[in-house]
Amino acid sequence: MAYLSDDPQSRESSKLGDGEWPTSLVQTEINDILRNGSKTAEEPQERQKKNMREQNCRRLLVRQRGLQRRPDSLKTPRCGVWRQSKEEKVKEERRRTEQVIALVLLLEEEERLRRCEIEIAAEVAGVAQEEEDRLMRLEAETATLALEPKEQRRQAQAAEEGRRARLQDCAARLEQHDLVDIVQVLCQHWYCPNDLRGKRRWHRE
Repeated sequence: MAYLSDDPQSRESSKLGDGEWPTSLVQTEINDILRNGSKTAEEPQERQKKNMREQNCRRLLVRQRGLQRRPDSLKTPRCGVWRQSKEEKVKEERRRTEQVIALVLLLEEEERLRRCEIEIAAEVAGVAQEEEDRLMRLEAETATLALEPKEQRRQAQAAEEGRRARLQDCAARLEQHDLVDIVQVLCQHWYCPNDLRGKRRWHRE
């Protein structure tokens, strides 16, 4: 810390902070040095005070010149720095909030897409199941239709076999041309008319 003289102006200058040294005080110190330097006879104490004033004057001049050359960024008041820091914090908080909102929106969109995929998969599975059921019903109907002619042929064949079995009673002695005249009696057997007439005669005798 620089040592200042005991005069009121020097004490007033010492109370000011960096960057607040008035030019008037520096000029006053210089004038005092010049005025006191004109005395021819000085006591040792006065000479010591003069040397101290000269040193203080040089320090004041050097400091004043340094403050004049100081960049504007160093002359910014502390309140401005605090305000700038606060604005940066507000911007940072706003940026983080925007990031959180963007992340939430992204997660919601991903969830919506996932639900859509599940619904589409379920719908496709349902359509596939319906198509499979339809094909199974069609195959069953086709198989049934294919069995009907077989069943009809089987029934017709069985009826023909039964008819031929009933013809055995008289077919053994009938010619092929006589088969057109045969008739079926109550016993479900087939006889030709001549044979039936012969049986009736036999019963009457």
